[in-house]
Amino acid sequence: VRERTQYAINGLLVLLGIIAIVYGYWLGLILIAFAITSFLKMRGTLSRKRKNLLDIIISSVAIVFLLATYWRPLGFDRSIVMNLLFVSIICFGLLGVFSIFRIYYERILRWALQNRYLFLIVPATVLTLGIIIMRNTGKEFMPALNEGSFLLMPTSLPHAGVEENKRVLQQLDMAVASIPEIETVVGKAGRTESALDPAPLSMYENVIQYKSEYMRNSSGERQRYKVNDDGLFVLKNDKFIINPNNEIDEDVNYDKASLKTTATCEELIEDENGEYYRNWRPDIESPDDIWNEIVRVTKLPGVTSAPKLQPIETRLVMLQTGMRAPMGIKVKGPDLKSIENFGLQLEDILKQAEGVKEQAVFADRIVGKPYLLIDIKRDQLARYGISIMDVQEILQVAVGGMPLTQTVEGRERYAVRVRYPRELRANPDDLRNIYVPVEKGSPVPLGELVDIRYEQGPQVIKSEDTFLIGY
Repeated sequence: VRERTQYAINGLLVLLGIIAIVYGYWLGLILIAFAITSFLKMRGTLSRKRKNLLDIIISSVAIVFLLATYWRPLGFDRSIVMNLLFVSIICFGLLGVFSIFRIYYERILRWALQNRYLFLIVPATVLTLGIIIMRNTGKEFMPALNEGSFLLMPTSLPHAGVEENKRVLQQLDMAVASIPEIETVVGKAGRTESALDPAPLSMYENVIQYKSEYMRNSSGERQRYKVNDDGLFVLKNDKFIINPNNEIDEDVNYDKASLKTTATCEELIEDENGEYYRNWRPDIESPDDIWNEIVRVTKLPGVTSAPKLQPIETRLVMLQTGMRAPMGIKVKGPDLKSIENFGLQLEDILKQAEGVKEQAVFADRIVGKPYLLIDIKRDQLARYGISIMDVQEILQVAVGGMPLTQTVEGRERYAVRVRYPRELRANPDDLRNIYVPVEKGSPVPLGELVDIRYEQGPQVIKSEDTFLIGY
């Protein structure tokens, strides 16, 4: 019964291997090879020791082929043969070293016991060098993941207005979108109506998604596409596309009308014997190079630099540190102006530190937002017999707007707000010409009752541990 069960299992392995080969999975050959070794052992042709050795060899070869196919340590731009040779040298080289060590283990052990102090120098040296490397190597609890996107978070100066921030945000989006490796970019300024996101209007958040290094199919896997003899990718409309990563013979004469410079996976022809279509330019070798391109094109006047961040990583960093950078200094002080002045001095010092990127160091510009201050003259109010509440109601209606009632349209609610037209409140001179009614007399211009002037103030006030703080 046991022998019949083994025959049935081996037969099932052969059947599964044939089915896998029919569907294009070469791993079916491995199943057939295991079944053959089992058949030979059952018939007495192979001993148990040789059968185990053959199984180990088959497994090693399968692992090498899998690593060369899916890992591609030399890159997808190299042929499968070069990757196979590289992986074979690493895997079988390690197995060879272990085999030699096993054979000569007795001699090595005898020598180590006879020369104890000399032998102990080897592990002591390795341990010492390991401690030195550990103490001088950056550490992080969770290493940064490759999210396939960046989060650009620069800031403008505090005195920039709403329209200026909108214009700068559009310029940042257009500058980043001009990079060929960028797929999409969406910018945001300010914050939502939530206390959980206290972002000022001058802080931008540009979510940038870049293209994968190689074109992928609808399943998200790297796909090979058809090329002609001259290295041009063939499209479904019988046109050709020039891939800058491929060398093309200058003597090849193609009609310019039949050439394209960009293509999508829907336009290319899938071909397992073709080549991978690389979306990045030849000089772009890693996501770091894409970030350097982003930094280069986003150098705009009045906009600070930004640390290299990713969307998910940024949320974790901001939860841990409260800042939009993994490393920074918190400055606490008695007032915002002193904090800003000290931060600017600290910025100059940190830019000179060894190993610090100069463009990534910047202190918060806290004070500098222009505010329109309307200071009520109480002696003038007493002269005309006007109360402070009367003046404040006039200002509320004229500048801010006062909701009087609410309209109901189905499930929607809209406030009916009374407010002066823009041409009557656009600047301080217009506000001075607003008339305040007097109970027994002619209306008085607002300019005689209040002092209107601009003053600098903070764009955002941050505190921590009951102290004012700046980053």
